[in-house]
Amino acid sequence: MCDGLLHVSLGEIVSFEYGSALPTGLRTGSEYPVFGSSGIIGYHSVPDVDGPAIIIGRKGTVGSVYWSQQPCWPIDTTYWVKPTRELDVRWLYWMLQTLGFEGMGSSTGIPGLNRNDAYSATVRVPPLPKQRRTAEILDGVDNQIRSQERAIAKLELGKRGFLDHELNKLGKGEWIPTKRLLAHVIDFRGRTPRKLGMNWGDGTILALSANNVQMGTIDTSRETYYGSERLYSAWMTHGPTRRGDIVVTMEAPLGNIARIPDDRKYILSQRVVLLRFDEKYLVNNFAYWFMRSSSFQREIAARSTGTTATGIRRATLEAIPMPVPAMSVQGKMASGAFSFQDRIDRETTVWTKLTVQKQALMDDLLTGRVRVPVGGGV
Repeated sequence: MCDGLLHVSLGEIVSFEYGSALPTGLRTGSEYPVFGSSGIIGYHSVPDVDGPAIIIGRKGTVGSVYWSQQPCWPIDTTYWVKPTRELDVRWLYWMLQTLGFEGMGSSTGIPGLNRNDAYSATVRVPPLPKQRRTAEILDGVDNQIRSQERAIAKLELGKRGFLDHELNKLGKGEWIPTKRLLAHVIDFRGRTPRKLGMNWGDGTILALSANNVQMGTIDTSRETYYGSERLYSAWMTHGPTRRGDIVVTMEAPLGNIARIPDDRKYILSQRVVLLRFDEKYLVNNFAYWFMRSSSFQREIAARSTGTTATGIRRATLEAIPMPVPAMSVQGKMASGAFSFQDRIDRETTVWTKLTVQKQALMDDLLTGRVRVPVGGGV
């Protein structure tokens, strides 16, 4: 390469090579990773491409970019990237992620990336020392992100272990069907705004559907509907939700458990029921963590019906037995689980900040918006 900055087409510096077919039945299941357009999909005893390698989704998950440090086998729904001039391959990996391949799908029916379309993209190629420094900076942040993910996974494992340990200590004491422990249930799964002569909108009251109830959280980043005060009054005829009430998805997806996080009004919508436990027997916080435990989740799965989209009838859900330990035991289990969750939430906040930082650095360093000094710093 010349000493200065180049602006060239992608096709002038790399070649996208077709991956090779390797049917599932022929994969040995060990040694070298097999890559499809969605990432690693198996393992095989021999590789087809030397490592390190960059793999790009060609059919299916179009434009996704993957890295393999070791030799691997990219299958025929992918391309693997071969530099045609001297480049830092880690810089190349990061740079390729900025070119918007996912928007270049051109095949009818099944999305596909045409390599000639990709080759036409104009890329900014700095001198090798700056390539290496850019890759070093981005790898540093990416390593921090991977470290956070390992810490979060370790805490999640610890939380599950704590819950399982505490439940095992309960032994075969008194277990009572869920229905007998409930003080209140809200279930309006068949209700729609149209049936009430109204429509969504014209208000700010969040409608909770199975789309928004994720395991452990209410997610408003997904498709969300809001209702008016008038719709709320006509809909929520069994009383309001309360902070700490438990919401359960009954199908598509089945078995997600979350808590009402605050004192705002909510509309209980499609595929979701709300459970409020009688605190003479079971405090909501204990019930919440028990319902998230592997024990309760196995019961839900075992009693579900359906093939494409599994679901559970309310009467079947309410028949699942729950333990009723002493209040002190319930409090200890809930407090311990929330302690783990608080630590997970803190680590997740750090992970989110690092992820945003990495994207900002990619935008700045790979476009030349920020100069990359060789020898340290940004």
